[in-house]
Amino acid sequence: MRDLLVCTQANRCSLSHYRDSDNLEIDLIVAHPDGRWIAAEVKLGGAAAIDKGAQALRCLHDKLDQAKMGNPVKLMVITAGGYAYQRPDGVCVASITSLGP
Repeated sequence: MRDLLVCTQANRCSLSHYRDSDNLEIDLIVAHPDGRWIAAEVKLGGAAAIDKGAQALRCLHDKLDQAKMGNPVKLMVITAGGYAYQRPDGVCVASITSLGP
């Protein structure tokens, strides 16, 4: 969180989380002042954890009022290590070490 907070503040972005009445929780919402935003889940486990995070992000995307919120620029699962890639469902997977200001 500290590293992401440094990156978001350096880019004038806000950092928050999401939780709704259906108990859908998203770890990070990064919003830029111009309205662009991304949603991210932080998962330290392997493929099953990444799949769970991607499923939550896709659920958020499907619930969105796109006329009000717009589409997120990215849906991302942040992991502890490994390489970055985009899944067939459009969710990106990236290591925390690949992110920076």
